[in-house]
Amino acid sequence: MYKLLLLDTETTGLAAVDQPIELAMCLYEVQGNGQSVRQIDSYIGRRCPTVPINPRAQKVHGISIADLVGLDFDFDKINNLIESADFIVAHNARFDHRMLKGLIPNISNKQWRCTLDQWPWPVSVGRSLATAAAVCNIRIQNAHAALADVQTLAACLFLPSANGEFVCNLIKDKEFSPKSDHSLINTNLDQVITAEAQSSCSSLLNIIGAVIADQNLHDSEIEFISKWLEKFPIAANHWPGNIIIEQVQQILSDGLITEEERASLSFTLNEILNGNLKKAAQVLQTSPLDLDSIDKIEFEKSVFLLTGDFLLGSKEECASKIEIRGGTVANSMTKKVNFVVLGSLGSEQWKHGNFGTKVAKAIEYKSTGLDVRIISEEVFVKYL
Repeated sequence: MYKLLLLDTETTGLAAVDQPIELAMCLYEVQGNGQSVRQIDSYIGRRCPTVPINPRAQKVHGISIADLVGLDFDFDKINNLIESADFIVAHNARFDHRMLKGLIPNISNKQWRCTLDQWPWPVSVGRSLATAAAVCNIRIQNAHAALADVQTLAACLFLPSANGEFVCNLIKDKEFSPKSDHSLINTNLDQVITAEAQSSCSSLLNIIGAVIADQNLHDSEIEFISKWLEKFPIAANHWPGNIIIEQVQQILSDGLITEEERASLSFTLNEILNGNLKKAAQVLQTSPLDLDSIDKIEFEKSVFLLTGDFLLGSKEECASKIEIRGGTVANSMTKKVNFVVLGSLGSEQWKHGNFGTKVAKAIEYKSTGLDVRIISEEVFVKYL
């Protein structure tokens, strides 16, 4: 008999300083042939982090700091489940291990299996959990919640019609080390990584051109970009890698790739190749973003440019508040704009997202002496 502990996390973000805020674990007992599955224990818990929740991460899982005040994991329960397990199984085990190892050191002492890197199901186009569910005809409910993702993974892995084959495929695979640097996935994109002697950034541009050549961004291509950036961190720290890496890692953080995420990344990659984001990056590399300090806003006859997502409401709602005070809202950055307002939900990602060019143009105008002010949503609301 084997005991498999399936787990999933939701986190404050993807950076090294980020922390888990939700953890779901389900312990299953299976026979050696992968059959006779039964759940024997489970745990779902939340904890209040000591770092802020990245707005982009919050958009994915919907968990706010207000939901977590005063909460902490039940570490005794968690450790008992880990001790009872023969294998820990996760979809994207490397990410979950990285997020949990600081709080729960003994997870590193167990054998791991990763259904993302050690795909046990029939061959498919991509390796996301959504793809696995589609292969198994499993309907996903409440995606991006830790417990729901564990239940989806279990439903796929323990599919009755598979007669234990999927479990056996996973268990018989070699031990997975979530700390190791795995080689790149086998793909016909390998041929474009032939310029290691040249700059990594140039190679990355070649890769981007290859993956979007057919204007159909596959799961395997997104995963390939992520793995390539992990292997060549120098590219991740310079344009265009620094624009891509946060977006790609967020997309892959929960093992689910939505069509909205796919479309957003495709747009970013196309903008990079078309040169639009390159112009922004060149300005931002030499001109840091310093928000202006102002004593008041004269709304009447002033022109505003709104960029990012606003806590106050939609851009239309924010524009309405400006217009009833006598101001005008512009659709793009021109020399007539007096105030560029950064939405709170976009201010942390302004240089990585869809409004980098607007901010860059404003900085460029400021450098020529044009009187344009870049302000936060907080300042904007203060003077409403």
